[in-house]
Amino acid sequence: MRNVNLFRIVLVIGVIALLAACEETAPESNALPTLMELPSLTPTETASVTPLPTETFTPQATSTPTVTTTPSATFTTTSTATPTRTNTPTRTAQPTATATSSQTNTPEVQPTESFPTITSFSASSTDVAGGGQLTLRWEASGDEAHIDQQDANGLVMQTTPVQVSGELSVTVPNTQAGKVFFRLVVKRGPQEVTQTVEIRVQVQCTINWFFGNEFVVNENVGCPPAASQQVVGAYQPFESGFMVNLNIDAQNLMYALVRAPGKNSQYVGDQYGSLVNRWDGASNSCAGTPPVGTVLPTQQFGWMACTQFALGGFWIDGIGYATASVDFSARIVQRASDGSLFIDAPDGTIYRLNPLLPGALTATWKRIK
Repeated sequence: MRNVNLFRIVLVIGVIALLAACEETAPESNALPTLMELPSLTPTETASVTPLPTETFTPQATSTPTVTTTPSATFTTTSTATPTRTNTPTRTAQPTATATSSQTNTPEVQPTESFPTITSFSASSTDVAGGGQLTLRWEASGDEAHIDQQDANGLVMQTTPVQVSGELSVTVPNTQAGKVFFRLVVKRGPQEVTQTVEIRVQVQCTINWFFGNEFVVNENVGCPPAASQQVVGAYQPFESGFMVNLNIDAQNLMYALVRAPGKNSQYVGDQYGSLVNRWDGASNSCAGTPPVGTVLPTQQFGWMACTQFALGGFWIDGIGYATASVDFSARIVQRASDGSLFIDAPDGTIYRLNPLLPGALTATWKRIK
């Protein structure tokens, strides 16, 4: 624009100078045609002015927003890339994990199905005479199975391979222990499952127990090594038990059987003690007035109760006073091979006295009939 204005100024000055020159040469009439050439300057001026709008270079202003538009496109591209990266760790992994979880659950069920099982296992009878027969029946699931015959202590005496489900006839051994076990074992691979049935054996003894073989089925004592004996004896009941005097094994023995916990609460179980009878045959060892409903122990029972020590004091402190007079009827006794002693009472009750170990003051006893 500055160049255009300068151009205009120069042009005006030139015109003024030209007019001044014409005024000076006015007398010469022949120079006028030269001056008449002035109009030709106007078109020149017009032609010069006409391009001015073209030189405004309006498109240059347009180029300015073009530069502005370029960074806008750049920012748009950048923002598009950001969500693309966010979508890259899409949760496609989550569906994959779900599918993996489903496949993991399938093997969890398979070990359960493959584990061996026993649906049932029974015997046609659980009380059989020694030498008799019974039938075992079972249903199971597995690859292989066998049946173990066990003695009263659980030791395997015989093993018989069998089908996984089926039945088997067996002969019951004439065991003196009075019981036998049959154990079903089912395997699948390294896994196995077992189930056991107990059979009570009616022992067929050469020598029988005087009170009945069926009462020793659960005692694990087998058959007696010798017949029973009827011996001279005496019996007296007490508040917390009873006493018995027996001529047995060539000895005159006294037995005091106390029911737990005893009068002085010193007995954690039913216990008894035994001593050789040393009563002098005349003395009454106990004195005082017994509680109502009781009497003082007399004769050999007084000697045992009031002069011999037991747990927590004398025997009378644990067994109490007598509740009836002495019964002098004969007693029946029989020993087991393990040393246990079976004795009867006047009312027909049968007691088992377990062996009294050397140096021990007491041992246990129980009623079996």
